[in-house]
Amino acid sequence: MTRPTLRGIEASAPAAETESVPLLLLAVLASAGASPAPQPGAASWPATPAPPALRRDAHGVVTRLSAGSVTVGRLTCSIAAAPDSRAAAATLSLGAVARIDCRPAGGRWVLAAASTG
Repeated sequence: MTRPTLRGIEASAPAAETESVPLLLLAVLASAGASPAPQPGAASWPATPAPPALRRDAHGVVTRLSAGSVTVGRLTCSIAAAPDSRAAAATLSLGAVARIDCRPAGGRWVLAAASTG
């Protein structure tokens, strides 16, 4: 007799009896073409990850400004060698009220645009 499988993975015999019952139930439902009814308020399975943020922005006082980074509020962005990043950084001054927009690049946030006032 063959053991029921769930997506090609054999249910493990050494698991506690209470753990193998849900696997067996899911295997039977999957082979019948059915899926268990979702519980109210339960997350869908498998959960869909949130899409990554494409931009971050902040508006407030420039509290840190150096050749390598700028901080407005809680957002710190690197100043890259890219022309848009250098041009945006040139418009900023320490203590000024500004809005910065940053984009992801290489695992960090890079200044993409800035405006003051």
